[in-house]
Amino acid sequence: MTDDNIHFYVTNNVGLIVLDRPNMLNAISLKMARSIREIMNRWKHKSDLTHVVISSSSKKAFCAGGDVRYAYLKAQAEDFEATDLFFKTEYLMDLSIVEVRKPVIALCPGIVMGGGAGIAQHATYTIMTESTKFAMPESSIGLFPDAGASLFFGRCPPSVKLLLGITGFIIGAADCFALGLSTATVRDRAIEELKRDLIDCAPSEIFEVIRKYQIDVEESLMKVQSQKVDEIFESGLSVEEMQARAKQCLRQNPDDKLFRFVDMAFSHRCPMSMKVFARLVEESVNFTTPQEALNFDFFLAKKMTRRSDFLEGVRALLIDKDNSPQWSPSKLSEVSDDMIEKVFDKACLSPLR
Repeated sequence: MTDDNIHFYVTNNVGLIVLDRPNMLNAISLKMARSIREIMNRWKHKSDLTHVVISSSSKKAFCAGGDVRYAYLKAQAEDFEATDLFFKTEYLMDLSIVEVRKPVIALCPGIVMGGGAGIAQHATYTIMTESTKFAMPESSIGLFPDAGASLFFGRCPPSVKLLLGITGFIIGAADCFALGLSTATVRDRAIEELKRDLIDCAPSEIFEVIRKYQIDVEESLMKVQSQKVDEIFESGLSVEEMQARAKQCLRQNPDDKLFRFVDMAFSHRCPMSMKVFARLVEESVNFTTPQEALNFDFFLAKKMTRRSDFLEGVRALLIDKDNSPQWSPSKLSEVSDDMIEKVFDKACLSPLR
């Protein structure tokens, strides 16, 4: 089965999915998401198919996320039915990975961000490499960390969850492993050989095959800098108070790269997105399943894509690329509690399926 930018094979009773849209860093289109969901649903009922491997045709990127350019064009035309369908299809794709009822191994070199991170995190085994760059950068485009991030970020310490979700901070393989966001790290050059061995192995041998390729990673930056992260993203603080902490830390340590990045993020990312994620962290405390998290993501996505910030964020970052979005509201202090309450008003909460 082939679908332009994605290829499906069955070899030795193992399903193989290859993302092949390198010019777009494997951004998941509506058609790709639908195809993955369809094949997963088909493979779920194929009793002789033992496990699934998801990989990329390029070592530059596993997947940079969903194709938000498409969603942008639909929202710009006020075709919100199409925008909703895009996000619904992406989230149902994520659920199909969970519900295939077979081990799924995601091989994740290079960029693993947004919807790509969602695919990786919903797999049974997530394999990173030395080149992995993992992030949920949605606050830069007026959205929020979705694809189940409220659930899989729950593996991280509370302060790290807020750092990653509010600022879009990029982490590597060592941090992913330390935070429980990956199963193992392997060398980039070993990815294809590992894939061949996974295709040739029985389900009971998957972990041993992965362990054979596993390499030691450097010490986690999040572990080394945990005190700094805790100092800014202390539980119970408002987002404005976190920003004030970041500015204070930077004044005291003007050469610190982490403080500089966080201070810049607070100043340049979408104020509404940052506050929405902080509230989502509170809302997601009782989420226990991907379906619960993705249901709520679909509810929020419908709200956030109807706001001007989404159009402005995608325009500034991906269309005109001037990196000068004009957010509305433009400051954290201007995002009122009432605005957040309207976004989280569950009166119009509708199920994903």
